[in-house]
Amino acid sequence: MFQAGATGIAPADIAKFFENLLAHEKSLLQAAVACGAGQAGSVKQLPTLKQVAKLLYRLSLIPVEAQAQSPLPFRPFLGPFLATFHDQLTGLYTDLPAPPGVAPAGAVSASGVGYPSTPATTPPSLERTAINALAFLTNVLSCDEYKVELLAHHATSSSSRAVTATGDQEMSAAAVSEAAGVVNGFFTLERCQSLLDLCIHRLLPLRTPDLEEWEGDPEAYQLSHASLTREESPRAAAEYFVVCLLYKRSDTLAPLLAQLLSDTAGLQAAAAAEAAGAPGGSVSAEVLTWDARLLAAGLCAEPLAATGLDFSAWFMNTLAPCLTVLAAAPASADAPPPVLRRRLLWLVGVWMGQMQEAIRPSLVEALVQMLTACASGCNAAVSLTLLRTLNCAVDNWEFNVEAFLPLTGATVTGLYGILGTFSELDARLQVR
Repeated sequence: MFQAGATGIAPADIAKFFENLLAHEKSLLQAAVACGAGQAGSVKQLPTLKQVAKLLYRLSLIPVEAQAQSPLPFRPFLGPFLATFHDQLTGLYTDLPAPPGVAPAGAVSASGVGYPSTPATTPPSLERTAINALAFLTNVLSCDEYKVELLAHHATSSSSRAVTATGDQEMSAAAVSEAAGVVNGFFTLERCQSLLDLCIHRLLPLRTPDLEEWEGDPEAYQLSHASLTREESPRAAAEYFVVCLLYKRSDTLAPLLAQLLSDTAGLQAAAAAEAAGAPGGSVSAEVLTWDARLLAAGLCAEPLAATGLDFSAWFMNTLAPCLTVLAAAPASADAPPPVLRRRLLWLVGVWMGQMQEAIRPSLVEALVQMLTACASGCNAAVSLTLLRTLNCAVDNWEFNVEAFLPLTGATVTGLYGILGTFSELDARLQVR
């Protein structure tokens, strides 16, 4: 429609269509909120809420796909839909409470939403709409057609054509400048800071359904968690958005994230809380908060490195002592999920390339020791993460083969031992 592909449709008709679509989205969201408010007192409201949620998802998907397929022709509608999707996202998650621990055995999540559709929205059942909102904001923020500095790569004239996923599109300096002005005007520093805080402290932390799934089958949980896409999980969609935010505003947001990570005492307290976790207990909120912060650190490694963050020093002074405390904690079959231990091991693997060469041999030795311990009994989610991190250490151009030779026997023994702890074929294939 945007590029006159359908005859008889005037630009004014397209504008009217999107104006009506915007109005319908707002009214449907109000209806969903009303249904959600009455749901607690009447079970009969539940089908109505599901129907409204389904319709709202389908309507919100239209502008997401239209913008992705025709970025520049969509520019007249960027402002209104940016505001709408931003308000939807913040409205659905701002009232979300602090990350909860594991619910008592047999308890049902208050939202009724299970993994992987977490975190749940307020009202519930609107998770797919939230995913659409995150997708739209992410697509706009990362769209090359909205970046004036990329015009020089296409042509030096005032108008040119660019190759896109849906074919050639006309690119003019005026159109790109107009779109860039809308995007830059919307994603102000204050708004980006607010969205980053929303993602890190509301969307990224694990929730009760995640932890219950982990407790039920750690191996299956880790495998499914690693394969989640941003089309099916609000948390996975938020991960993509956090990366786009950090690259868009790396000069200001990366230092803010680095400041959050500099709270050494807070991270050590969270590690001590997890290590002291009693069997049958719950995961503390501070552990889940730090898990989310460290996840953001791994996702945004490059912007953080640009701020001057010395990962080797951070590892030696903060992360390694925390891992030591967690590794020394007694293993128990009914202990709470080792959330922080898994995240720290994952983070070491992500940042392995930033590690100083001098400390890598001792780090690999420590990982092999953990492998030996996991072979005799360990949470499967931690075991799978450890295998990934060890693979990152070995599959590196700067890997010191000579220093690793004395560890070969222990490594092979540990791999064979850990192989017998897995039941899923996909997990066993990680031992390679």
